[in-house]
Amino acid sequence: MKLDRVLTWIIWGWIILIMLAKVSVIVAMGEVSPNHWEGIRSATITEISDFNPLYFPVFLAQLVWLSPAIGAYVWRRQRRRKILPKSASIPSALT
Repeated sequence: MKLDRVLTWIIWGWIILIMLAKVSVIVAMGEVSPNHWEGIRSATITEISDFNPLYFPVFLAQLVWLSPAIGAYVWRRQRRRKILPKSASIPSALT
């Protein structure tokens, strides 16, 4: 069960790193703009077009960025299925 905790930390840590990277891009766009309103406009336009999950290249890039977290999640899920008997269940707060 110790490896499950490590995998959980990896999953959440990786997701937080990706979120921080996305936020830092938006903040950086605001910082390099000539004035405050141009930065907000630039971040809004970019957020709508470049971070749109329905745009296939962005969706594919997000899958690649999140693949370590997805892999750790799948591995943790497989380990839990092997370790726990079929009658036992994991509370939803721990998954």
